[in-house]
Amino acid sequence: MGWLQGIMLVYGIFDIAMGLVGTLASENHEIFSLLGGGIAGLLVIGFAALTKTNPRVGFIGATVVALAVAGKFASKTFSGQIYPSGIIFAVSLLFAATLVGAHFAAVSRRKKSESS
Repeated sequence: MGWLQGIMLVYGIFDIAMGLVGTLASENHEIFSLLGGGIAGLLVIGFAALTKTNPRVGFIGATVVALAVAGKFASKTFSGQIYPSGIIFAVSLLFAATLVGAHFAAVSRRKKSESS
């Protein structure tokens, strides 16, 4: 497992954990946060596994999930709710930026090795 797949695994577990926190923190202990976080986390973990056989689909899929999670929590974050919405928003954007940055670094390395 490469470092990027490790980060994907950690982010997937983070999504699941924050879904559990959201469920336990709500007054009626509604399961919607756990379902959302669980599905997002399992998708990212699945995409991390997919990167072994089809890296392009795995990394793009994980980036899309991270941006969708960030989009879900953007309005609450910008209205002033720091915990947990702001934390989830920031971590999701950081994760997506890491994946995009790794993509551009790989393309740059490939171009440099082809020109040599």
